[in-house]
Amino acid sequence: MADLTAAPASTSAHRRRRGIKMDMTPMVDVAFLLLTFFMLTAVFSQPLAMEINLPPPDSGDIEMAESNVLQIRVDKDSKLYWGFGNDVPTATTMQEIGTVLRQNANRNDKTVTVLKVSRESEYVTAIDLLDEFEVAGVTRFAISSLTPQDAALMQQAQSSTGG
Repeated sequence: MADLTAAPASTSAHRRRRGIKMDMTPMVDVAFLLLTFFMLTAVFSQPLAMEINLPPPDSGDIEMAESNVLQIRVDKDSKLYWGFGNDVPTATTMQEIGTVLRQNANRNDKTVTVLKVSRESEYVTAIDLLDEFEVAGVTRFAISSLTPQDAALMQQAQSSTGG
């Protein structure tokens, strides 16, 4: 492992230290064995995925009372509106949407929340809304694209509030 080699005789009165030669091979072997062990036994984090339950293809349309459908609409400027059925929606903010969801989304066991998002809106808005669904305990929801009828209803809500 370690060898002592004699230093050449010196003419000075002080004694010189003897040189030490160490064989580093065993330490390198152990280091690589440990590295290999930890690389092979490491568990990488699994990617998080949201479970999506799709209806069977032959199920057709499901009839539902409009009073049981809470619609959260997001326009191209990421402004939020909420309302039941096809009523004129009410403008709201991201800070207020949690309260709206807690009060309305689970008011009975037939209530379904539909998130309608414009394709031009910011992606982060939809993700933030899904996080709010999780916090508010909304378990029955669907995601859909914003239709021209929804855009007209939001325009009507904007003109009635003067915004």
